[in-house]
Amino acid sequence: MNFVDSPEFDIRYTEDADHAALKRILMKPDVMRWMVQSKESEIDPFVQNWIGFARFKCALTCLYEGVPVAFGALFLYPYQKVCHMAMVQIVVDPDYQKRGVGKSLLKNLIHLAKTRFKFQSLHLDVPENSPGIKLLEQQGFKIVLKHPNFYFVDGKYYAKHLMELIL
Repeated sequence: MNFVDSPEFDIRYTEDADHAALKRILMKPDVMRWMVQSKESEIDPFVQNWIGFARFKCALTCLYEGVPVAFGALFLYPYQKVCHMAMVQIVVDPDYQKRGVGKSLLKNLIHLAKTRFKFQSLHLDVPENSPGIKLLEQQGFKIVLKHPNFYFVDGKYYAKHLMELIL
């Protein structure tokens, strides 16, 4: 049986109570290396912002045996000129990567974007060396912009890729 088909796996809307679990995952070194944030004081406002989107039912939490293992959100824009799209953010606990969790979460976010919000496109920023690029490309995202020397990780500069999915 596929991991995400297990009865112990579930996806639900993110809740305020997920704050600590999201922060715990984001603080893991294997996750933080792909984030713009690089220390706890930078993660705290990011988590607060992410959890804030829960009230709009645009953030999802993946659970395994009742424990949050992944999060995804559509970061909504408050401006009329860009309300036809959203920025996407996903994070999967490294202990649960390569099991279909990210793929399932991304598919659910895309469905939410199409059906609930009627978005026309989704976007996200990804470091050029991120292992998540392959997953995004499998779901139809394409690189539409490269910003060279954006990230500085482990003594090297990496480009930021802006990826887009037309819905």
